Amino acid sequence: MHGAHKSRNVLQGANHPQYRKAGQTRRERHERSEKSLQFALLEQLGWYLDMFTGTKTRGRKPSGYRTMDLSDPNELSEIVLKTLPKPKSKM
Repeated sequence: MHGAHKSRNVLQGANHPQYRKAGQTRRERHERSEKSLQFALLEQLGWYLDMFTGTKTRGRKPSGYRTMDLSDPNELSEIVLKTLPKPKSKM
């Protein structure tokens, strides 16, 4: 036998160190994804305006991200509208 006995030695569920969805709802994951998209768009705008020096952020871009031509006023306004905070709904 190679490796651990699954039934005895491997941690299961939330006890496992690679457990990912502990305490996260779909809504929380969606909100985090939206914030990541906003930060990526703001970073793109900052590079266009020469506000940064050094290297760009590494890694995978968030879902919904696309590189925009910021010399086009329509795409520039789209970035600005996407990065504005959304009003909180009253329940």
